[in-house]
Amino acid sequence: MIQYLIKAIYIETIRLINILFKKRRIDANHIVALMTFKEDILPIVYELSQKGYQVTVFARPKDFEYLKNRKNIKYYSLSYKNMFRKIDELSMAKIIFIDTYYLLMAGFEKKEG
Repeated sequence: MIQYLIKAIYIETIRLINILFKKRRIDANHIVALMTFKEDILPIVYELSQKGYQVTVFARPKDFEYLKNRKNIKYYSLSYKNMFRKIDELSMAKIIFIDTYYLLMAGFEKKEG
């Protein structure tokens, strides 16, 4: 019961934060990846960055070494401290790649476009 309540509060918090970024324009050249398993997402990220897309990756700090010194790639920690940055980047992204379930996405509402 407590876990359900905590999840519900978290999802509603995400929805409220999402409202703050509702007016952000979608950038057709911007892609966001939420990466837990580097084996699944890294080949996609590398290919997209080589094709000139601006790719923002949220990953574990231990995986930053695979993203350093790459053209067109920004990366940030998946930690909860980056919640506003995550929602900001997600709200501007044309495409979002996710390799596992993220509770954040339960409360995030993607705009059309």
